[in-house]
Amino acid sequence: MGGEQPYKEELKVRLYDDDLKRLGKTLAEENESLNTLEARKSEIASSLAAQIKAHKANISEISAKINRGYELREVECSWLMEVRARPEDFNPPGHWRRGSDRSHDASRHAARHRFETGAG
Repeated sequence: MGGEQPYKEELKVRLYDDDLKRLGKTLAEENESLNTLEARKSEIASSLAAQIKAHKANISEISAKINRGYELREVECSWLMEVRARPEDFNPPGHWRRGSDRSHDASRHAARHRFETGAG
């Protein structure tokens, strides 16, 4: 007996109540850990999906601006009321008034057209 060396081998061992209780507790802990991880995975997936959706919306908006060649911006504006001193300025060009000079009216109309269109 002095020359025998001990060794280990896996053998079938019957489980008793205390073994089953220990394994039951371990199983419950593993199940709880799994549920926690799956819940975190779902939260992370939802968060990532929301972030992806937001980036896609930004990309679409920027692309539309580039395609249109403009964007809408809030610009501070103010109204300026222009009051003209001469009553004839309130009548549109070509409107003939009593006592008006045709040549004067036509030249004013041509000058205004050149100014508005940038021509000549």
